Amino acid sequence: MKKPVVIHYADDDIDDLQLFKSAVDKTTDQIDLHTYHKGDDFLNSIKTKADKHSIVFLDINMPGKNGFEILKEIRRDDLLKTLPVIMYSTSSDDKAIAVSREIGATMYAVKPTSFSDLKNLIKKAVAMDWSRFQSPPHSFILKAA
Repeated sequence: MKKPVVIHYADDDIDDLQLFKSAVDKTTDQIDLHTYHKGDDFLNSIKTKADKHSIVFLDINMPGKNGFEILKEIRRDDLLKTLPVIMYSTSSDDKAIAVSREIGATMYAVKPTSFSDLKNLIKKAVAMDWSRFQSPPHSFILKAA
């Protein structure tokens, strides 16, 4: 049996966390989902739970430490710096996308507006071979379709 992909998702919006969990539940049983609604909780936990099968979805707009600050900490940590991090936001703002790339995000995804698109986005993220992934400029944005 294939080892489950571990997804760590940090977002201060409880509704978004629950929607993401529901989408994961409807997508596959091969995902081990860990959710966090505070950036500090996420950072403390990921240092002990992350492994080579982990993917991070990181909301940008959170109180306390925002997603950009958390991403910077991940990229400075020798144990975490190679984790695939998908910045996950409602914003499709070019500046947020550029900052995400500049500080080391692996990809950027705009939160889908439909449940079906959210499931598709998760399926695409899980299906990727992150160990060989290199982000060319034209595919930095992860899309559901």
